[in-house]
Amino acid sequence: MKLKYKILLALIPLLFFLPAKSAEKQEILNASYDPTREFYEEYDKAFVKHWQEKTGGEVTIRQSHGGSGTQARSVIDGLPADVVTFALAYDINAIAEKSGLIAKDWQKRLPHDSSPYTSTVVFLVRKGNPKKTSTIVMIW
Repeated sequence: MKLKYKILLALIPLLFFLPAKSAEKQEILNASYDPTREFYEEYDKAFVKHWQEKTGGEVTIRQSHGGSGTQARSVIDGLPADVVTFALAYDINAIAEKSGLIAKDWQKRLPHDSSPYTSTVVFLVRKGNPKKTSTIVMIW
């Protein structure tokens, strides 16, 4: 499946949290952790286009980035995030336990206690690999 479609599928849950009047201009704040900044700049463009095509409405996506734990603390302290995309389930659990904004059993709403995420592990190996070594790179 193409990355563009995987990305769009990942944001489908957002549609359930937006008001029903899709023809009006919507604004979404995504609180996320630092390494995803560039990813969401690209992703947001694709989602805005998708939203326009599907609803005829406009959506603006704002970003808030920082360390995953720092972002969780900001949400707990009142950052009005519509979406949180963090590195660790621990940070989502903290929001659930300390603010009540997320159900404490948030992972139970999907089969097998799963939660949506996208990551890819890439092994980089130099041509010929004379020392038989590799580097692992995580891509979100």
